[in-house]
Order: sequence, then structure tokens, then C-alpha cells
Amino acid sequence: MSPTNAALDWIERGFLPVPIPFREKKPVIEEWQKLRIDKASVPRYFNGQAQNNGVLLGEPYGAADMDLDCPEAIAAAATLAPATGMIFGRASNPASHRFYRADPPMPSRKYLDPTDKSCLVELRCLKADGTVGLQTVVPPSTHKETGEAIRFEPGFDREPANIDADELAPAVGRIAAAALLARHWPKAAGGRHDAFLALAGVLCRGGVTLDDSIEFHFAIYRAMWGAAADRERCAAEVRTTFEKAATGGAMTGFPKLVEAVGDVAAKTATKWLGITPDRKSTRLNSSHANI
Repeated sequence: MSPTNAALDWIERGFLPVPIPFREKKPVIEEWQKLRIDKASVPRYFNGQAQNNGVLLGEPYGAADMDLDCPEAIAAAATLAPATGMIFGRASNPASHRFYRADPPMPSRKYLDPTDKSCLVELRCLKADGTVGLQTVVPPSTHKETGEAIRFEPGFDREPANIDADELAPAVGRIAAAALLARHWPKAAGGRHDAFLALAGVLCRGGVTLDDSIEFHFAIYRAMWGAAADRERCAAEVRTTFEKAATGGAMTGFPKLVEAVGDVAAKTATKWLGITPDRKSTRLNSSHANI
């Protein structure tokens, strides 16, 4: 598809296209944030030459991009992200963008690994001050650094899901927490098992349901083992802890989790989950992921 036809297609989908130079990711037109390109004005900005396509975020209808910036976040999102019909990426970084319609449009938020300040996941919609001014490079475009095609995942060239902002925002926090924990999880098999038992204790004490705890654990499993992740083993680990809690048995918790992943990662992840010593968390599994 040519850049011109792609721009027309994005307009048909209800998005506002932004022209970007070929193999770049930033617009060069002054005040591009104010562009409101319609079908009649497409030829003025998309002239048939090699070019990248972007779409304006926040407008119209709350366009929001869940930008998954690390492999652990991409894997965790496969379990924890709300379902949507629009997912894209590139060959070396597939399914790294999930598009939604946030109601209402919401300020962007970024989750960083506190140990090295690298980005795990970012929810991009409005600017931090609540104004329009962000865009995302979308298919069909060419990635700047690798030269790879930015393309839709098979079967996900469809409509983005409409979702309440109050559901989308915490879902991103859960994905970030799972990605952070997976990054800092123990390497030794025995240490991994003990860490999962400790995490189950943290979630159980935090008021998280058994099913939601299993889903969160499995997101970490997927981040660590990919397609080889064993859901039954994961569920059994979590059930063991919940059964002990139901019968008054002893179970490990936050101190053991700190031993396993470090104080900073443990405290940051539980904060993103909304779990504190004096406040129980909300539901962890926001929806049903679809890739």
C-alpha cells in the first residue's frame, strides 16, 4: 500500500494521519500537532514518495498506544493486556504496539525499571499536561534503526478496542509489574520456585483472587519461558499458597520476594499493582488478551 493510500485508510478508520519522512519516527512539519488532515488534503502531505505514516494520539476518540518497550512486557501483555483488534510491530519486535480507544482520553504514563531507568512499557495518549501532542509511527512504515517493515500482526489489522480509561491504565501497570519482576527473577531453579511462592503469598495477602493471581504469575512465566511456559505448573504453585492461607498454614510473602528480586524491584512492582501494607489491590486480570 502506498503512503497516500495508507493515509486515506487511516482516515477511514477514524484516525488523523501525520506525515513523517521515510525511515524516521518524528514529524518535521512545524506545529504538526495541529494538523487535521482529511481526505481532500491528503495529496498535499502524501505525494506518493517513500514516506512513513504516523497517527495523532488522543484525537479523535481517544486513540491510545500501549507501547511495549522490552521483551518481558510484550510477553506479559499476551496474558494481561485487554483484548484489541489492532496490534502491530516489526519482525524483530513483534506485537510491540497495541492500539485502543480510551474513554476518556488520558495523559500518557511511562513505567521505568528503577534499577537502570530503561523503559518497560508506555501508555501513550495525551501529553502529560492533558493536551494533544503525541503521535505513533504506524503501518505501513519502515523502522528507522533496522530498516524493517512496521506491519500489523496476522489477523490484527482490525479495529482498536473501546475501553474505559480506568480499565486501561491499571492494566498497563500490571504489565509493567510483571515485566519488572521477570527481569529480576532468580536464575536458579530452586530460587525461582521459592520466589513464585513468595509472590503468591504477597498477592493472597493483598486480596487478589486465586484466578487473578494465576494469571499474573503466568504472565511472568511467559516472560521467562515463552511458548514453553507451563500453565498447569504455574497454577499449582499458586494454589499451594492459597490452600495454605485457607487452612491457616504458614506461607512466605514480601520479605522472601525482596530476597529473590531485590528491595527496589519488589517495592516498585507491588506499588504498580496497588498493593501496600494497609491497602488491598484491585482486580489484576483486566481482560482477556488475544495474542
